Amino acid sequence: MTTINLLPKAYLRQQSQNRVDMICVILFAVVMGGLMLAEHVLNKKYSENLVLHRTINNRFAAEEKFLEGSFRLQARKNVFLEEARTISEVIQKEERIPRSYVLAVITKACPLDVSLDKMKIEMVRPTKRFVQKDEGKPKSKKKSSRAKHRGNPVTSMILLAEKRSGRTINETLPHITVRIEGQSKSDEAIAKFYSDLKANPLIELCVIEMARDHIKSDLKDRKFKIWIVLKRDIDVKKLL
Repeated sequence: MTTINLLPKAYLRQQSQNRVDMICVILFAVVMGGLMLAEHVLNKKYSENLVLHRTINNRFAAEEKFLEGSFRLQARKNVFLEEARTISEVIQKEERIPRSYVLAVITKACPLDVSLDKMKIEMVRPTKRFVQKDEGKPKSKKKSSRAKHRGNPVTSMILLAEKRSGRTINETLPHITVRIEGQSKSDEAIAKFYSDLKANPLIELCVIEMARDHIKSDLKDRKFKIWIVLKRDIDVKKLL
């Protein structure tokens, strides 16, 4: 028996076109859903990696700070060890000038207009720099040891102290020298500070070096350095 389709051909073509359109829409929705899901997964992974990266950076920063702190502690340890060696050397050589008394003398002589930036106590050992020569021998053309040490203020002060006192050079007893660095807006204040230090009975010699003006906060500060040599044969108890 033959089947006869009474539907018009235009209707059949429209139905086929609708089915094709529906399939395309479904495929488009599936593809877009897959893309959105992939983007979501990618963003989630990126956020996790970013958090992990920040965590690692924070750990490295913490370790770096820890290492910097360790280096600073090591540097302070070296400074303290150096100061301890200096103090032990002073004690072993029976020096009777406490560091606290030296600091008190410097602080008392410092005017209000003077700002101290740095102070350092050093031990300088004198050595036999030249040998006495006969008067009949001609003078050598070589430079003497005094000329070699003229550039060092501390050495020059020690040489001057030896010349003034007429003492023989004692290589076992060190000189105690103090280097003071500071700044002030007034040259008169620096001069007063220098004169007060020089007049103190504890100090044997005092030398000052003025530096050029230093601009700070729209004001000019005069920087200076002062080297002082403490007397070796003095008892602080007699000065109190």
